[in-house]
Amino acid sequence: MKEETSPQEAGIVFLSQELIAALLACSFFCLFPEVGRRLKHLQGINFDELFWSLYTRQCMKQESKIRCIVHYFERVCQCMPRGFVSFERKVLPLEYNPTYVSYPEAEYWAKSTTPLCSVQVHSTGVIEDQPGETLEVEFADEYFGGLTLRHGCLQEEIRFMMNPELIAGMLFLPRMDKNEAIEIVGAERFTLYTGFGSSFQFAGDYLNNKELERYMRRRTRVVAIDAIPRPGRRQYKPDGLLREVNKAFTGYLHQCKHQAGTLPSSASGSQVVECSERLCIDHEEKKIGVATGNWGCGVFGGDPEVKIMLQWLTISQSGRPFMSYYTFGLQALQKVNQVCKK
Repeated sequence: MKEETSPQEAGIVFLSQELIAALLACSFFCLFPEVGRRLKHLQGINFDELFWSLYTRQCMKQESKIRCIVHYFERVCQCMPRGFVSFERKVLPLEYNPTYVSYPEAEYWAKSTTPLCSVQVHSTGVIEDQPGETLEVEFADEYFGGLTLRHGCLQEEIRFMMNPELIAGMLFLPRMDKNEAIEIVGAERFTLYTGFGSSFQFAGDYLNNKELERYMRRRTRVVAIDAIPRPGRRQYKPDGLLREVNKAFTGYLHQCKHQAGTLPSSASGSQVVECSERLCIDHEEKKIGVATGNWGCGVFGGDPEVKIMLQWLTISQSGRPFMSYYTFGLQALQKVNQVCKK
């Protein structure tokens, strides 16, 4: 197993859930060497800062994050899951490449005649509770996992607490560039929660009943895309709009030219599968819609009215059948359903 996947190199890694449990146990007991990780654009992977924050911040959310992790270990010790989780680095080449869809210029979007997909707007509810199989958007930091193992407790960090197997990706996935996204398939949810930010609380056990697909991954698809932090006026200018629309496009597009080698079977043990030859492992993905929300808004400072339109364009251009949008009750989007129906 390589220590990390390379930036600007598309690929997919399969880890068994049993191996992930072992890796997270090592992280929990702070066994991984941390020296030099930042120079390789990698996150810290040990839990020491999260433990330390219990004493320095003394707040409920930090205690609840620890409870989520402990609950995960209790569950896997009672019954070890036998599936797999895949971590895919998705890249749109910055230079023209006849094999792949390349990073689009503004003209590409200006000349698009792709019809807009259908839209479902929800003023209540959350992305992770979307019924059926969808691509669930994780409002990511450029460093995968953000402040999960520190003091953060926003959408990304909460998602990692519900699905702790996502934390394993922090071990080997370096910082994302503007033309990169990360898609994770199969991460199991173990936890219920209430609140957000400082009010976040562990709320008990969650039984994930999503079925396994042919590669023994649960039908939970999460895509991590990072928005421009504190974009200010840039978000209304051509370069800012192009950056955001292409970032979302990178995450939502299904490129059927995956880098993949031998794939795990139900009889496989703990293993890592690295990528070498090209084939499509998700023929049905183009039929799967996207569940998203106010990406890049909130503490990131993005304009939700701009972000919903950018995402609608990119989801449509990606060939996805629908966008399921959760407004989280945001006042600025209270009439967006009327706009999307016209």
